Amino acid sequence: MPFLTDKKMIYLDQAATSFPKNKESIEAQYSFLKNISGNPSRTFSYKPAEAVFTARESLAKFLKVRNSSSIIFTPGATYGANIAIFGILSNGDHAVVSSMEHNAVMRPLFHLAKKGVIRLDIAKSKNGVIRPEDFRGKITNKTKLIVCLHGSNVTGKIFNPEDIANIKKKALFLCDASQTIGHVEVFPEKMGIDLLFFSGHKGLKAPFGTGALYKNENIDINPLIYGGTGMHSETEDMPDVYPDKLEAGTLNVSGIAALGTAANAISTQKTNFQKLIEQRVKFIEKLSAIQGITIYSDVKSYYDLPIISLNIDKISCSDIAFLLKEKFGILSRAGLHCAPYAHKSIGAYPCGTLRLSFNSDNTTEELDYAAYALNEIEKNERLHTI
Repeated sequence: MPFLTDKKMIYLDQAATSFPKNKESIEAQYSFLKNISGNPSRTFSYKPAEAVFTARESLAKFLKVRNSSSIIFTPGATYGANIAIFGILSNGDHAVVSSMEHNAVMRPLFHLAKKGVIRLDIAKSKNGVIRPEDFRGKITNKTKLIVCLHGSNVTGKIFNPEDIANIKKKALFLCDASQTIGHVEVFPEKMGIDLLFFSGHKGLKAPFGTGALYKNENIDINPLIYGGTGMHSETEDMPDVYPDKLEAGTLNVSGIAALGTAANAISTQKTNFQKLIEQRVKFIEKLSAIQGITIYSDVKSYYDLPIISLNIDKISCSDIAFLLKEKFGILSRAGLHCAPYAHKSIGAYPCGTLRLSFNSDNTTEELDYAAYALNEIEKNERLHTI
């Protein structure tokens, strides 16, 4: 295959952040910044408040949530995870977390465990596959919180949240949908998810600094951030109503408007996930033909995210990523991807993996070229060492 010299840099790091962003979302943010002024809860300029309300309603509809007040806007997935974890868990509580989680949940949980605030158990997955039996023996009637992601940012594996919801007993179920949102249906109330967080800049293709936390309307969460909300200013405590209780400070209104627009754009388009699955299957077939390659993603799956983690014998994943960029113009990601326990689960710790992730903006030709580039890198290294 010839080098694609007529193409710009090939972006295969969509799991980190999408590129390009959603056109309607960008236009919504630009229009707001250019034409609208005022704080949504602190002035008599009603346009900002209207924009926030409209976006909240759009996300509620997108997630099929009954009450839009259950949608809390956040600066991203990490904030959503922290609000839920620190707002739910208290002294003496017990939590169970899967071994496939991102540091957005692992670090807050480990912090509380090391401080002696909570008791923490890790449900270790086998070869990166989360199974209900991994949790069942660790969940007790005293377990307060169970944390399990919807889709892995390392392997692309999609898990069934209902499997956890069916065995959670009295515990609350916190789910990370950062990788799946925008690709597959995510309906927390239907799936039995009590708390769900996600970022806007990945599958939804919204701007950086956007995200949301869904909470079951019957759950009370202690605030992580305290400050002004524009209402009940005479009290020394945060308002006891949602979403205000968890949205202290000035909201990122232009970003929120863009997030709501992005959700609307996706919900009105026909799904392209089937196309991504077909591309993934063909891509893995080409990758599997490379000598000395180890693929950590499920090569037989016909329902996983377009995220492939791999290694090639005798070449570090960092070197592969460097060569892809410098010699072939391909952007990827190497390392532990902020999920060290996930790499322990798949046998790729501490070296990490090379991750290639794509979406509907990537073409089959780009994926074919990436497979060709990896084959060339492996072949040149092998011949060099002979």
